[in-house]
Amino acid sequence: MDLKVFPSKLHNAVIAASPSKSYSQRAILTAAMAVGDSTITNLLASPDIDAMLQACSKLGAKIVRVSHNSVVVSGVAGRPHITNTHINVAGSGQVLRFIAAVALCVENTITLDGDRSVRSLRSMADLTGGLKQLGIRVSYTNNDGFAPVTLSGKLKPGCCRVHGADSQVVSALLLASSYLAGNTTIMVDEPGEVPWVHMTVQWLLTQGVKVTNKNFKVFKIQGKPRRNGICYNIPGDFSSAAYPATAATLFGRKLTLQGLSWQDCQGDKMLFDILADFTEKKNFVVINDTTIITSIDSLTAVAKVNVNNCIDMITIVAILALYANGTTHISGAAIARSKESDRITSMVTELKKMGAQITEVADGMIIHGGKLVAAKLDSCDDHRVAMALFVAALGATSPSIIKNASCINKSYPGFLADMAALGAKFVQL
Repeated sequence: MDLKVFPSKLHNAVIAASPSKSYSQRAILTAAMAVGDSTITNLLASPDIDAMLQACSKLGAKIVRVSHNSVVVSGVAGRPHITNTHINVAGSGQVLRFIAAVALCVENTITLDGDRSVRSLRSMADLTGGLKQLGIRVSYTNNDGFAPVTLSGKLKPGCCRVHGADSQVVSALLLASSYLAGNTTIMVDEPGEVPWVHMTVQWLLTQGVKVTNKNFKVFKIQGKPRRNGICYNIPGDFSSAAYPATAATLFGRKLTLQGLSWQDCQGDKMLFDILADFTEKKNFVVINDTTIITSIDSLTAVAKVNVNNCIDMITIVAILALYANGTTHISGAAIARSKESDRITSMVTELKKMGAQITEVADGMIIHGGKLVAAKLDSCDDHRVAMALFVAALGATSPSIIKNASCINKSYPGFLADMAALGAKFVQL
């Protein structure tokens, strides 16, 4: 699907926040490993979620879809029932890392593969390094460090040291260690994306797993292999809400966002702090977890923005910077080069087509605010790039084309409907 996006003045709207992909993934895996039945509601409809459901079915969990957004899962009581199994994770880095670790709580051999981005951008080297220290044998089929990868053996409680720039590595080891009968210590060099690791720690604590965390550099986990099923309603996603919130700030009047819990530990809620900085703290209020965004006539550039704690937001922060008066230096984003695309290069390349004054640096970009012109753009098969370019195109001089925009469904299948509700003008080609 290609999109033709027209310059648009947005109007008032009320939008319910899309369900969180991160919580959806953790809830499905937890339910699959639990004792007895679990019910998950408000589940995100996404190819990544489908990949986790299919992977958990191969672990031996029985999954019944009750409706389009709810499932009942009969778990495996902490003991995956698989032998010499091949799992295709599609394009999901979370499924790749989480399943690779958790499946090996029992003696097993498992091969994991995925799409082009998984095979070329989603390195397994840091995770498999940790798994080897806990007794797992690893074999790569093509390129060392990347899927397809075969893992065999049984995880043993103990001690491992890993590089922690990618939070999924640490989260995968935390999740797996929580199902081992014993104590495990995970030592982390250069921890990054720490809010997402914090999310995993909090998730485990709510299930009665004993976890201690020393500055995100040393974790001690006392395993609890058998855990009861859960009844869980997926909360709203700050990551997805960032796109209509930014669009409303730049081109709209008033947007009311419902279903976001400001007590939640999601890292990407930091985007709203960044939004407030660009608007000199004038554009949003929160009343009983209902977030109200109002538009601002002009934005002021923020000299330095470190996005490491909200790494997925680099794409939409770049759009804020483009429409701000002054120069913004976005940093702390080196790990963004290893997502669905190299998000730094992708955004710089595509935004230059729109006339942006933007310079790529090793861990981010330097952006000078200014007007954008229409262009033929490529999503780079990256959902967050596609959504950010859509928002950018709303303020261009004339209509822009975004190629291969169907990737948006990976995290935010309701994006186009929500943007239409806000008044965005576009057609699908």
